[in-house]
Amino acid sequence: MTYPQNERDLETPEGDAAEQAAVADPNWADDADEPAVSSSLEAPEWDAQEQGRSVPLDDDYR
Repeated sequence: MTYPQNERDLETPEGDAAEQAAVADPNWADDADEPAVSSSLEAPEWDAQEQGRSVPLDDDYR
């Protein structure tokens, strides 16, 4: 029995094959450096988590 999903076309460029084999989840790297949640009594847990997130700046936005 063959498994076509494990085989790649011989004419497929290596770069394309590597990109197609990559994990499609865009947040896979974000879990590694999860920010610590603040233990402040004044801020609710959801607010502390939201404030702990860093948002990358878009250079084209002005």
